[in-house]
Amino acid sequence: MYTLIQYTHFSVDFGEKQKLYYQDECDNNGNVKDLEDKCIKPAVVDELAVKDVIQQSIRYIKNEVMIHEKYSRVRSKCRNDHDMCSIWASVGKCEMSSPQMIDMKKECAPACQTCELLDECGPHFLKSTNVWKPGDLNQMFEQIVDNAKKKTKENISGIEDDKVTAHSQPYHYHTSEEAGDSGESDQDYHDGPWVLTFDNFLSSKECDILISLGDQLGRTRSLAGDKYSSSRTSSHVWCTESCDLHPTVREIIQRISKVTGVPEVNFEHIQLLKYEEGQFYKTHHDYISEHRNMPEGVRILTMFFYLNDVEDGGGTRFRKLDHLTFTPRKGMALLWPSVLDENPHSIDQRTSHEAMPVLKGKKYAANLWLHIRDFRSVFDKGCM
Repeated sequence: MYTLIQYTHFSVDFGEKQKLYYQDECDNNGNVKDLEDKCIKPAVVDELAVKDVIQQSIRYIKNEVMIHEKYSRVRSKCRNDHDMCSIWASVGKCEMSSPQMIDMKKECAPACQTCELLDECGPHFLKSTNVWKPGDLNQMFEQIVDNAKKKTKENISGIEDDKVTAHSQPYHYHTSEEAGDSGESDQDYHDGPWVLTFDNFLSSKECDILISLGDQLGRTRSLAGDKYSSSRTSSHVWCTESCDLHPTVREIIQRISKVTGVPEVNFEHIQLLKYEEGQFYKTHHDYISEHRNMPEGVRILTMFFYLNDVEDGGGTRFRKLDHLTFTPRKGMALLWPSVLDENPHSIDQRTSHEAMPVLKGKKYAANLWLHIRDFRSVFDKGCM
């Protein structure tokens, strides 16, 4: 915890130091220069107004910066770095919006009460828009299903003989080709959130390359959230840096962006997984509530890839969807949302799922999570 005394550099000296500052920084007419190299006439400097700024600064540090979590990353940096900060604040410089004044608000953050501007991981530095608004989730899934039934491969995976199936959806969706039909089709899906499979989203060669990349990088024990847990016994490695730049990885990422309409900057890095015999991941959800208050926002979609055929076991099961279960098949991808269509910032509890134990052989797979806002910039700035 930082003590208040560290934040009392508020320019309270109107004695010799102030006079020397005037001599060093004033022009020949005795005017004080500000950060824009404009001058403040000494006659307009009100000592009482400056002291009032100092007292307000102390209260701001004590009652806001030292208390509220949003300042946790900047408490040690929030100080007046210039002897004239309180004087500038007293004559209204903090209210100005020119680029030079933005710099002044950082250098004089207590006097201007703008410590949040020092947070390189805050919204002022990492502005990005939400990729979805209410209703866009359903629209995206409808478009994928519609395009698949029309066999417009330029809008689905692009892999020959790929087949898209909706195993769960919130209503019976007629594609544009079916819209003229008068009769209802038999319901062959679960009534719930969207869950799609792509039979051949990845080619056999792409699967082999992802497995090889995981082997080269070296997988380690998987975390459940941010810690080791008996609920998750697999191993994994993140496909970052040179792995993320691999031509095959780039092609897969671009393909997913084309299918979902979500920009690549919203993607986490691919997580390369391996399950040995007997390993599993008990029921969990990919939504992380802490992401709501972070620049990248929440995870909105999961895309899960099977990279090999498993001899026995290793399926993916959705208990809340009448135990809907998928058997691993090389090249197949699953796509499901973590959020609600009507509120894409809120969790859809129904898409909790589990990786069932591998009963025989090994299971290779890959995860990719998509966020509602820019993830990559946040990651690159070390703001995770």
